[in-house]
Amino acid sequence: MADFDACAQAGSMLGSGGIIVLDDAADMVDVADNIAHFYAHESCGQCTPCREGADWCMDILDRMMIGTGVQRISKRCCGSAGSPRAV
Repeated sequence: MADFDACAQAGSMLGSGGIIVLDDAADMVDVADNIAHFYAHESCGQCTPCREGADWCMDILDRMMIGTGVQRISKRCCGSAGSPRAV
């Protein structure tokens, strides 16, 4: 069984997971923007997808929040969610 200390000694780290429950009144762009800001701030920066992708998605979602996002960018962002190779 892997624990934090064993992974650290091996030169690796454990990931994290979470569940968010929302009702149908939630603004999904606002929720995604909030999560993107959290991950951009909390990223340890050790892996390229988090280090680069978190800021990239945060910038796109910020533009969507103020109404300056364009459809081709939002499709690209949504299409690459969870896909490190797309960052």
